[in-house]
Amino acid sequence: TLSVVAMFSGLRRTQKTSLLVSLLQTLRGTIYMFHWLLVMSTTMMRGSVRPKRLKWVKTTHQGLGDEVSLDLPG
Repeated sequence: TLSVVAMFSGLRRTQKTSLLVSLLQTLRGTIYMFHWLLVMSTTMMRGSVRPKRLKWVKTTHQGLGDEVSLDLPG
């Protein structure tokens, strides 16, 4: 409810349109935001159920053989 009221009042403040247009844009924005709730929840559920396909292999860095020294002031 709070997000719908905030969206409506923001639309009324920024776009000087009629009340009906603001209500329709608020409804459209609310449906769009609910769409993202569904997309994100299904993506997270799918990611938690499906097996991992990436295997992370730790790389060993050899370096130059010399110690790195930093000359810090102070």
